[in-house]
Amino acid sequence: MIHLGRVLTAAAAGNSEPTADESTVDGRRADSDRPGKAGDVGRVCDAVTSALLPAQEQSLDDAALLIARIHGLPAEDIASWPLPEHPTAAGEARRHVREQLDQWHLDDLAMTTELLASELVGNVVRHAQGPCQLRLLRGQSLVCEVSDGSPTTPRIRRASDTDEGGRGLQLVAALSHRWGARYTITGKCIWTEQLLPPPS
Repeated sequence: MIHLGRVLTAAAAGNSEPTADESTVDGRRADSDRPGKAGDVGRVCDAVTSALLPAQEQSLDDAALLIARIHGLPAEDIASWPLPEHPTAAGEARRHVREQLDQWHLDDLAMTTELLASELVGNVVRHAQGPCQLRLLRGQSLVCEVSDGSPTTPRIRRASDTDEGGRGLQLVAALSHRWGARYTITGKCIWTEQLLPPPS
């Protein structure tokens, strides 16, 4: 079985241009939007396609491959903290969020972001496994990420009136502009996105 992540890494390694990393979040333009860069992406696509489907094993099936480079964020717009695998982790996450948003002058988002981070970290402590990490990214929006070592993706479930739990992701979905999950090398990452307040 082919591991697509390894193929992509190996194919892109020979490309002279930098590739996207996990410190990017806001950029959504493909290289075709940047002069002189479309050929670089084309070479990466050719390398990945060749690695996935060697010439001696050609197939008549149609396939589509999308590769894009997204914009990185400056270091001052990224903050991350490891969290303990302990019930105190949610409180630590709220403190980190509060202090960081104060530095970024985003106090209006502090209460909601604290709640989002607390819910996501609480889910890790109750249902997943470490290591747990909290990360905030300030770009065109505010992104809050919580990573853990479990590959199991959480799903919203409809709690009944008598259930004592099961409403965490409903709350996350209601409070955030968007939210989602992605797999990482070590597990998964749950992220939320909030729109930034207009400049005063």
